[in-house]
Amino acid sequence: MAAVHFYLKRSKGAEFHIVLSFIYQKRGKPFRFYTNLYSPPDYWDSKKERVSPPTKKRFDQAVEINNTLDKLRSGVDRLKLRFEDERKILTDEILKNELTALRNLEKPKSGQQTFMEYFEQFVKSKTSVPNYVKNSAKGYITILGHVKKFINSTGQKFDFEDITKNSLNDFVSYLKTKNFQPNNIQRLASSLKTVLRSADQDEVSPNFKFKNEWLSVPKVETDAIRLTTKEIESITNFDLSNKPRLDRIRDLFLIGCHTGLRFSDYSNLSVKNFITMEDGTLELHIRAQKTQGIICYPLFPEAETILKKYNFNPPSGISNTKMNKYLKELGKLVGIDAPVTFTKYYGGKKNVETYPKWEKISTHTARRTFATNAMEGKMPVELIMHMTGHKAHKDFLRYIRFSDYEKNVQIMNHPYFKKSHLESKTGDKYTGNDFF
Repeated sequence: MAAVHFYLKRSKGAEFHIVLSFIYQKRGKPFRFYTNLYSPPDYWDSKKERVSPPTKKRFDQAVEINNTLDKLRSGVDRLKLRFEDERKILTDEILKNELTALRNLEKPKSGQQTFMEYFEQFVKSKTSVPNYVKNSAKGYITILGHVKKFINSTGQKFDFEDITKNSLNDFVSYLKTKNFQPNNIQRLASSLKTVLRSADQDEVSPNFKFKNEWLSVPKVETDAIRLTTKEIESITNFDLSNKPRLDRIRDLFLIGCHTGLRFSDYSNLSVKNFITMEDGTLELHIRAQKTQGIICYPLFPEAETILKKYNFNPPSGISNTKMNKYLKELGKLVGIDAPVTFTKYYGGKKNVETYPKWEKISTHTARRTFATNAMEGKMPVELIMHMTGHKAHKDFLRYIRFSDYEKNVQIMNHPYFKKSHLESKTGDKYTGNDFF
């Protein structure tokens, strides 16, 4: 199991350099990081891997050094767990940048650093890690801005002694007045919770203790659409010969509908992602940008037909924003206008609004469409998840979007439903042998 260790390395002075060593991801060569912390060799406990001055001898920096070593160890452990959870590759560069940021955080004197000062330092440490900026640091930057606006607009204090369950509830209520939707608030709260937990673990303020239940904002199921097989056929067969721009948008979107990939993946496909197997089957091979997981499976004929049109180098280079705009234009032109209802929250109040379906088509609709239509086609969930790259059933099921009408049709056609009607008509108790 991967573990962090510290050891001394001889340096020019009387004190030796403390080095962090970490072996991870089944690699034999350890990652090494020079901590810029030093200890006399006689003061180093190699079993505890900490500074431990001999009896009756003082070493004023011992406590501070050991606390920093604890912080570095915790930083590596948190980073390792996060990358494992997100199924991303942890590199030496990422480790080095994270540890450098932790090492360079000045340890304030007790009671002198405010929460907002700590928050600023926390964000600065995250933005110093290149791969962190794109994926996660943006969330911390965003929530820091909202906390500042909350303080300025309400006049409410937000220091360690002021942070309680009630003050955090006030902050959530403030976000609701800004018409943020529930899951947006949940994401913001999750980022703030990470900062609060980090401040608690770092013991920045000796009396501050954070409890997770102080900031508990549940996720809610969001309204989203998928396109039915008939709607996909309508889009596929619509004549766009005089609209080459929309024709390319249509083809790129349909590739997503027939592969189940995220937009970040299906918009960046190229010929290198397709491999012809020995039996002649054409397989898709791609490393998902979001999870870094490998996805490989045989192509559906519909996807292969579209890809051949572009010699397996499909349209690319369009932004998600522009693609969404053009998809709505395409949906309106084709006539994807069935009414759909969406729940929105304004000032914390629930409002149900109706839209023509084309207004809600987006790049991510393709992935939901694939998952739902594959399930409707009786493909086993495990096989669909293999194709979409999902690992957890609960995450996958968020993509399934059957309307109430479609659910009712499935109920009426299900053997268990027919069994009940058969028993009510004949009076005979059903044994199950007729259906299983």
